Amino acid sequence: MRGIRVFFLCSTLVICTFGSLIHAKDLESPPTLTVVPGEILVKVKASVLSPFLVQEQLHQLTGAKVIQNFKSLPGLQHLYVGKRDLQEMISYYEAQLWVEYAEPNFIYTIDEPRFLEEGAMPQGATLPNDTLFGQLWGLHNTGQKDAKGNDGFQDADIDALEAWETTQGDKNVLVAVIDTGIDYTQEDLAANMWTNAGEIPDNKIDDDNNGFIDDIHGWDFSNNDNDPMDDHSHGTHVAGTIGAVGNNEKGVIGISPNVRLMASKFLGAGGSGTLAGAVSAIDYAVMMKAQILNNSWGGGGYSQALADVIEKANKNNVLFVAAAGNDSSNNDVGKHYPSSYEHANVVAVAATNNQDALSKFSNYGFKSVHVSAPGENILSSVPGNNYKTMSGTSMATPHVVGVAALLLAVDPTLTHVAMKERLMKTSDEILSIRRKVASSGRVNAFNAIHNKIPPKKSPKDPGQWTEAAYKLSTPHNYLGNTKETWMIHHEGATHLKIHFAKFDTEEGYDQLKIKDKNGVVIDLLEGPAGETWSFIVLGDTATLSFESDESVNKYGFDIDKYSYSLESAP
Repeated sequence: MRGIRVFFLCSTLVICTFGSLIHAKDLESPPTLTVVPGEILVKVKASVLSPFLVQEQLHQLTGAKVIQNFKSLPGLQHLYVGKRDLQEMISYYEAQLWVEYAEPNFIYTIDEPRFLEEGAMPQGATLPNDTLFGQLWGLHNTGQKDAKGNDGFQDADIDALEAWETTQGDKNVLVAVIDTGIDYTQEDLAANMWTNAGEIPDNKIDDDNNGFIDDIHGWDFSNNDNDPMDDHSHGTHVAGTIGAVGNNEKGVIGISPNVRLMASKFLGAGGSGTLAGAVSAIDYAVMMKAQILNNSWGGGGYSQALADVIEKANKNNVLFVAAAGNDSSNNDVGKHYPSSYEHANVVAVAATNNQDALSKFSNYGFKSVHVSAPGENILSSVPGNNYKTMSGTSMATPHVVGVAALLLAVDPTLTHVAMKERLMKTSDEILSIRRKVASSGRVNAFNAIHNKIPPKKSPKDPGQWTEAAYKLSTPHNYLGNTKETWMIHHEGATHLKIHFAKFDTEEGYDQLKIKDKNGVVIDLLEGPAGETWSFIVLGDTATLSFESDESVNKYGFDIDKYSYSLESAP
């Protein structure tokens, strides 16, 4: 049987365990997994000339009943197989030459947010006039305390006020919130809700022939009806950060306060939903011409059906922004889906706090996570005209989506790939997360809409390098309670960088710091970095300081060379 990768849930929702279908390369310690009992997804190969005939013959042999045909994903079906063993059924279907893949109907969940009390609004916040604007440190950080009383750092924000001098968004930009739904009656959201112009409300007719009757503000794939009302609060919170109405003397303001918001609900009141629901919700949003998808949810495994619908979004020029996860883990090592899909339209988002540091709960990954954004103690709208503070990469993701919506308002011709590149290259570099996300930065709305690449805090690349052999290694494995210091010096050099043939330490505990001649930390390496170059050290001397604790001693590192430049940076 072809290996099946599965999803790990962050909250407890025991439906049916399915622990034997894990790739060893994906997870060192397989978690207990949850799936919908009696349900699988099966896709027939595109080369099959008569897919429905083939499917019918297969189902006659297995007794499977079709729950759903995915209209715009030909050959994919959601099946009910009753009390038959799921693994046996998947093995049977995958053994057929005309079947591309079969997999369980996995359960997804939001990362459980933490609810906090509203704080006091700082004095002097006059623009905009939304009553709680002073608490939105992620949009405008004056050093005010967050909801937990932590002092902020001035300008540790996305520069929303500066961006709004140019644009506050455009109603032609449509963002789909793939989540628990949206309270479309909420005082700060109602005016920005998408309305399906092709439908006549409540006439029980599919006026626009899209397969959904009276889908006025979106669709509920959790309850399979036309009312995507939020019965949890997570989706409404996400929507408020993206596009709450501005300057209405109420509540909060979204990053793109003139955007349109579509509710594509597949997560239910308990914060969980199925693979079939996720595929359907994404597919619906793409079909209805959403340009940006907010995905503040996830699991721990791989699904080919989900990959297929994300690729469909990619081919339709749709940006897919996803939360990196709240496990304090490295996504370069253990994948977090959907943020770890490697499609060109996927933007994975880590969370920062009001001091411009990576939030302790946030996942990260120098190769697999693209940008960071404010995600800790974030105030936004919730159902019933209320406002709450939540934390998580779920809250960071809509900050990036809101900035992307501003980008499209300024330049509607931008492709999803161009938006992703712009979000990354215009981010504000934060030295403490340089090895944590690919862009080394936190998104900046002003920079993004003006395509302004901010000056780097690290030394500039002079462009001309010469390599020199150099051997330095720790013991393999290194000893506990190690404190070692080495110096690399090249007379006359203006810049140095160091090459590690291998690097592997206990992440979060055993670290190598690289400092310049003034003692400033230029780089910090930890965990399984593999083969890598250090960041650039200005000057002719680099000091390396390695420190380990008393436990979990891993390989260590091998340095085989360094590069130097005698040129001044341009």
